[in-house]
Amino acid sequence: VASFVGSGRMAPSDPPRPTARILMVDDTPTNLQVLGATLREEGYRLAAARSGAEALSLVPAFRPDLILLDVSMPGIDGFETCRRLRSDPQLADIPVIFLTGRVQPDDVIRGFDAGGVDYVTKPFSAPELLARVRTHLELRRARSDLANLADKLGRYLPQQVYTALFRGERDARIA
Repeated sequence: VASFVGSGRMAPSDPPRPTARILMVDDTPTNLQVLGATLREEGYRLAAARSGAEALSLVPAFRPDLILLDVSMPGIDGFETCRRLRSDPQLADIPVIFLTGRVQPDDVIRGFDAGGVDYVTKPFSAPELLARVRTHLELRRARSDLANLADKLGRYLPQQVYTALFRGERDARIA
């Protein structure tokens, strides 16, 4: 059963914290509880799914900024869940970090080939996981900022200059 967990509320004296939305996907309730407690302390808004199919149905409504995805689950495994996310243009840019007990190098490669941006093994180190989450959220924000800037440039620059800039040309001439 999908559930939204935590409000991300902070005490008034706390510094501003992230309000990013993170979807946690794991078929083991204890894993979701431990992961949720770790992320909730950082102020993230959380949702949980206990299967790949449930995650796929929850993503359009929750619109996560990042997904933490187990690999070994009944039904659709994490690799296939990630491939399905990547195949949907509306969801393809959501970073997926695999968080799994599968530690074989072949599994790690399968995770990246499926579209994962990172691979963390269980049991996880909370400081390491949080650093990776922050990094991938910052990368997503930076990509979004660049896309917005490119869109604005496209509206204000002549097409030849805009095209030349994005091709990496050093000189752009206006005809």
